Amino acid sequence: MTEIPKQLEQIRTIEHDGQYWFVYDNPINENANEISWFRTTIETTPTFQALKSMREKGMISIIPCLLLAALGGFFITRWGLKPIKNIAKTAKEIGDGDLSKRIELIAAKDEIGELLTEFNHMADNVQNAIEREKQFSSDASHEIRTPISVIITNAEYAIESKDLQICTQTLELIITKSRHMQQMLSQLMILARGHEQAQAMELENLNISNIISDIAEERAPKAREKNITIRVESEKEVVVNADLMLFSRMITNLIDNAVQYGTKDGYINIDIYKDRHAQNAVILIVDNGIGIAQSDLPFIFNRFYRADKSRSQSGSGLGLSFVDFIVKLHKGTIAVDSYLDKGTCFKIEIPLVKNHI
Repeated sequence: MTEIPKQLEQIRTIEHDGQYWFVYDNPINENANEISWFRTTIETTPTFQALKSMREKGMISIIPCLLLAALGGFFITRWGLKPIKNIAKTAKEIGDGDLSKRIELIAAKDEIGELLTEFNHMADNVQNAIEREKQFSSDASHEIRTPISVIITNAEYAIESKDLQICTQTLELIITKSRHMQQMLSQLMILARGHEQAQAMELENLNISNIISDIAEERAPKAREKNITIRVESEKEVVVNADLMLFSRMITNLIDNAVQYGTKDGYINIDIYKDRHAQNAVILIVDNGIGIAQSDLPFIFNRFYRADKSRSQSGSGLGLSFVDFIVKLHKGTIAVDSYLDKGTCFKIEIPLVKNHI
């Protein structure tokens, strides 16, 4: 065997003719002086051969493992990116004008599932916004056409007429029609931008007894033209959280509606109170006007709907739909009970402010 040099206190691996040993040289000391040493050897050939075999087999097996890992990664990545590709594809189709396209939702409740849900929600909002704009354009063009024709016709007539009184009457009619258009367009804009209007509301605690009384007093001169009496009865401190401008327009529309379709020497009774559970403010507006046919009641809150038998064609058909819209903005409800030639009762309920109950 080859001579192995001494290296004290070090474990070494020695290889000779395919044989392997661990070698350790241990000193023998006396009085801190080395007097001799001895060597310990352990044959490790079987262990080294086993490790060598494992290494060779590992190198052989690692190649297919790497290939399988790469192939698996490819398919997993492709599967994982499929929803993203669907989003891109659907977004392109929506961008090309097909607003009805949506992504099929997956069952998994992970980040991808949330992303798909939010994308569809966004697409719904976009479609609703565009549909509202289309509806607004269609409604506005349809309803403005008639008053514009009347204004143009009367303006031409006034120019041709030499009679000052006729010109004055014609200009008064033009002003009336213009104001009617202005009011209608204002209501249409609010209805068309329902979501934005809800975000823009300036809510405050309102004592609606005082507000409704003031509106009734303001509309009284118009009612007196038909000798219609407006009466307001209210409990104290009926307070709701509402937008003053919208709430006032809601009440004004209902009172004007009752006056317009009221009978001569009639009445409009307005009662304001808290419901028996003290949860909602209740507003009852009752008149003894021409009433509404039972067949028309389900449709009176539809935009531009006019009941042929119980309503004339002088209105815009927006008043009640506007009232319904404002009630819903305030998380309230509205109901109507009416009979032809007997009268109508509108009942509105809006949540009370708790600390004022």
